Amino acid sequence: QPQNAQLLLAAGMGEPIGKIPTSMGKLRNPYADGDVTAATVRDAVCKIRGNYAAYVAAASSLAAAAAATGGPETAVQEVVWAARVGTEHRRARHFSRVMGSSYHRGLAVASGF
Repeated sequence: QPQNAQLLLAAGMGEPIGKIPTSMGKLRNPYADGDVTAATVRDAVCKIRGNYAAYVAAASSLAAAAAATGGPETAVQEVVWAARVGTEHRRARHFSRVMGSSYHRGLAVASGF
């Protein structure tokens, strides 16, 4: 899941253990031999251990933000409701014109991501 890896990196919550594929495409496994090695794993672990407090702080900050939204139970309920009734009613009529993007991008901007 390359996009998730990029999000974690951008949030300061992790380090890559090797080359991150640009996309999954149609491949079940987008990694090639040599993308992840003992050396790349060692380097990532050493980098995290060297500044562990910063990684913990970043993860704690995201955990607090997630908890403030109601946690996983609320997220599941939102997905169920979206599947039943859609999501169009949840956004302002002119949101994309005002924000220049989608509703979800606006949420990411507002939350600091």
